[in-house]
Amino acid sequence: ELFRGTSSADFHANLLCDKEYHLGRGDMSNGIFVAIVLEKAKQYAGSEENHGLVLRLKAPDMKIAGYTSLLVNLTKMLKGEESAKQTFGEKFDTFQTFLKTTDKNDLEKFIGLMHEDMGIFAMFLGYDAIYNETYPEMAILNRSKITVSQSEYERICSASKNHKHGRGELGATLE
Repeated sequence: ELFRGTSSADFHANLLCDKEYHLGRGDMSNGIFVAIVLEKAKQYAGSEENHGLVLRLKAPDMKIAGYTSLLVNLTKMLKGEESAKQTFGEKFDTFQTFLKTTDKNDLEKFIGLMHEDMGIFAMFLGYDAIYNETYPEMAILNRSKITVSQSEYERICSASKNHKHGRGELGATLE
């Protein structure tokens, strides 16, 4: 079970109901930020009274990368290390071809962007989320991996000003 705390039920409802939804911005990546500890999510929700603004969700089939591991693997890929080739195979070859065929200025910008948002690199490698070892939290990169219960969906929508009855395409799978 994972927990997402926000200051408004509308933010949760937007994630669950709308085709386009807001991604959080973080130090390690952009994404849907969730805590693995309920107390941490309550802190994100704000005051103690807002603990009801914590969305409970599951993501049973997510492929998760550790943030530190991604940094190490990005360095190995940029250096063209053999161990990265053995680990990532075809993705390594694709990455190396990209490095060799991209304009130097564009390549520098791209590498800078990957360091600012490791989600780009994580998605390239096929990961759905990044786990931050420093904090008990994750940045989910693939909304289709999120599952919420029908009762949780209804609780969030009824608390939302803009999604009282749900609307739009569901971003999460309902159990």
